[in-house]
Amino acid sequence: MSESNPFFVGPLSASFSSSTKLAAAQSELQACETHLAAKERELAIKRCTALRDGLGARIKALIECGWVWSEVGKEALHVLEEMETEPGKSFPFLFYLYDCSL
Repeated sequence: MSESNPFFVGPLSASFSSSTKLAAAQSELQACETHLAAKERELAIKRCTALRDGLGARIKALIECGWVWSEVGKEALHVLEEMETEPGKSFPFLFYLYDCSL
């Protein structure tokens, strides 16, 4: 009945409406994918920055630790060089533990 009416646009309107919805959904999906890709790039940059900063902090701590050990070693060597070589003079207890006269 309505199909004989030249102004009837029922199925065509439904088809047009669903294709418009599909196009809108695809457009929204593409926008979401673009946004997600941008966020993933930001995250990758932040991850690399955190890794670089963390490694930098560890390396600086190693440098500081090495410097401290170097200073302690220099001090210990200085004390050792000042020790008398005669057993019992500088450190009497060493005389009993080790025989330095060998």
